[in-house]
Amino acid sequence: MIGLVLVVAIVAALAAGLSAGLAMWAGALRRRMRVAIAALLSSLIPLSIALVAVVREGAGGIAIASVLMVILILAIAVGLPVSLAMTRSKPPVEPLEHTFE
Repeated sequence: MIGLVLVVAIVAALAAGLSAGLAMWAGALRRRMRVAIAALLSSLIPLSIALVAVVREGAGGIAIASVLMVILILAIAVGLPVSLAMTRSKPPVEPLEHTFE
């Protein structure tokens, strides 16, 4: 149970960081593309060790497909909402009256 919470937290943190970084460094990309890249990479990075282990073990196509499905599910369930929330355009905030006095 702790491992699942840890994986979800890592994917969420990576999605937030990647989407903020892509917004700064790849601002020319459309928002949809930045969100998709951040969501997929945030779930692929932590599970790449499992994917490499399954491929090197020669477990077969079903095992590889199941790891890829877990990556896709994590990208949709965790990475996509976090990336969308991080790239949402927020209205500018007006400073308070006595802020700069």
